[in-house]
Parts: sequence; structure tokens; C-alpha cells
Amino acid sequence: FACFTLKTPETQVNSGGIVMQFQLRMPTGSIDADFAVSVSKKLTRNKYINASFRFNQKWLYSHSGPGIFKKIDIGAGWHTYRIIVNFKKNLAEVYMDKNVVPVLLTRCYMRTTGTSEIKFGDGSRAVKGIAELSGLQWSWLRD
Repeated sequence: FACFTLKTPETQVNSGGIVMQFQLRMPTGSIDADFAVSVSKKLTRNKYINASFRFNQKWLYSHSGPGIFKKIDIGAGWHTYRIIVNFKKNLAEVYMDKNVVPVLLTRCYMRTTGTSEIKFGDGSRAVKGIAELSGLQWSWLRD
């Protein structure tokens, strides 16, 4: 499980959330490859708000609540994704390419442990293919 972590400052307690944008593709032959992204933010001493997603050539998955599995033919080409995690509204949205309507909308989930961070990387238990990432950017969602 290859994973990279970007620590986010806990001093932005009043931030409305996090906006991430990146380009991703899973080349031909990587049909079973996964790419995972998660956002976690400390709200209080023992309360963390989270949103987690997994991408595959054939589907998108959210780990929130009971989990939301959405079949979508992403294919092997490059796509631009924008993820908006709104801490105050308890919502997470995934936009694909230039769509103005989210391809996935879900609630965030709470945990009692964690840290303020963004994690991304291979979402599978074993290496099953290649996911190529480019241009990862993030910023605070302003109120």
C-alpha cells in the first residue's frame, strides 16, 4: 500500500473545508488498479471529520457511512478531478473534468482519532496496476 501524506495545519479550525484538484489516469492494462484520496480535519480534541474516495477505471467509491459505490466508465485516459470537502455542511463532492454537477456527492464521517491531513496513493492491498497522478493542488475552502 503506497501512500503519501500532506499534513494540513490545525490552526485553520474555522476553515470551511478543503478543495483538491488533480489529474489522474489508469493506463490500459491497469483495470484493477485503485487510487485513493482521503481528507481528515481535527475539529475538537477527540473529533475528526473525514472524507475518503477510491478511483478505478470502472467505478468511484466513497468510504463514508455505509459506503457509496458508483459505476462510472472512467477508462484509461486523463481526467481532471476536483474534490470539495465542506466541513461545515458535512458534505464531500467529486467533480470530473468540466462537469458542474458532482459525479459523486456524499456525507463526511466522524472519527475519534486521527490528524489533519490529506492522504493519496494506491488504494489496493496489492499492486494491481498503475495510477498516474499529475498536478495535485489543494487549498482551503473559504466561508
